Amino acid sequence: MILIIGGGFTGLGVGLALLERGYKDFCILEKNSDILMETSASSLRIIHSGIRFLSRFQLFEFFNSLKSSKELKFRFRESIRPLECYALILSRDILPFDIDLNLFSLKKDSFFSQKGIYLHWKDGFLENLDSLRAKLKDALIENLRLDTEVTEVHEDYVNVGKKRYYFKKAVICSFPSFNYCNFKTLYAWNIISDLRPEKDICVGLKKENRYFFATCREGRYVFGTWYSNNKPNQEDITLSLSDIKNVFGKNVENFTLELGVLPSINGKEPIDKTRIIQLKKNIWVIYASKFTTFINTGRLIATRLL
Repeated sequence: MILIIGGGFTGLGVGLALLERGYKDFCILEKNSDILMETSASSLRIIHSGIRFLSRFQLFEFFNSLKSSKELKFRFRESIRPLECYALILSRDILPFDIDLNLFSLKKDSFFSQKGIYLHWKDGFLENLDSLRAKLKDALIENLRLDTEVTEVHEDYVNVGKKRYYFKKAVICSFPSFNYCNFKTLYAWNIISDLRPEKDICVGLKKENRYFFATCREGRYVFGTWYSNNKPNQEDITLSLSDIKNVFGKNVENFTLELGVLPSINGKEPIDKTRIIQLKKNIWVIYASKFTTFINTGRLIATRLL
């Protein structure tokens, strides 16, 4: 039997990939009373189409990301709403103006014409986590074991309380288990505001090699993201509030900061590749995949298991 430890996006992606290949002799262990309860629940839940790869001319990664986002938006369309995205084109950006933007599902837009030239594309946003959770549980229900926290990992079995699960191969996709491989925690901080633009959008302003995002999540607007080990300082917050004002022409006076969890390796978020670390001959530790890529990450892992 193949054992999958962790019922977040990564573990569920592995399970889906195994089912695609007709392999049913696997078990997903999740310590919570339901799936997608921890890191997955606190993720940004934006389905990125890979524009950041395009801006670096990483065309292979871009088209893979674009393909993943299209599949995700089709398979879970009842849980996802379209998200209009805009990115300000600055003179220092390396994206050339004379390319055929239609090849990359991009176009120029005049929505913010008074502020400069913007690229426009469509991403998606996971609006209904409960709906997605129900669909994934329905697909994997025969292979799920909930409220089963692994206490010990051995060569060919794990202990869950007084119960023992034997396995031929195992993949660890559970955040606490990352301690095996010197994983650290990276936090995603967001500004939460009652400010509502005229329509739901996501805006990217290239600043210090990061994009500034704005999107509506569960009735509240979320602005900006910092990846750090600590709470963002006042300068970070002031700059982002200034960005909001520049884009939307409004002040954000009443706001709060919200913390999301993002597993990282040595304090840095690996963007381009999924990290698969072989712990022992038949045990792997998997870096948590993003929502956009969890299906393809599962397929990549499944090819190593079968």
